[in-house]
Amino acid sequence: MGLSRKAESTGGILSGFDREHLLEKDIQLAPTPRERAFIQKFYLYLNMTKPKEHLILSYSRVDSEGKAIRPSYLTDRSKNVSTDQKYRKHLTAV
Repeated sequence: MGLSRKAESTGGILSGFDREHLLEKDIQLAPTPRERAFIQKFYLYLNMTKPKEHLILSYSRVDSEGKAIRPSYLTDRSKNVSTDQKYRKHLTAV
């Protein structure tokens, strides 16, 4: 499934007002950080709903320097969404 990227900086050179003004003039802009987050979640949803039999989620417990890292929010969300008790038990045990 690939790696999830860390949240990007929200700083930019255009204010919300500037963006609205340019959009009113039909000037196409890159997505805002919030829009990018929604797009990323949408693609993640699409990829998670494609498998017909199995979906295997994995994650590293340490980074490239051996430091402990937290699992993605996706791991906990997957546990909460699933109604299959075997799946939930297996995911918890990993």
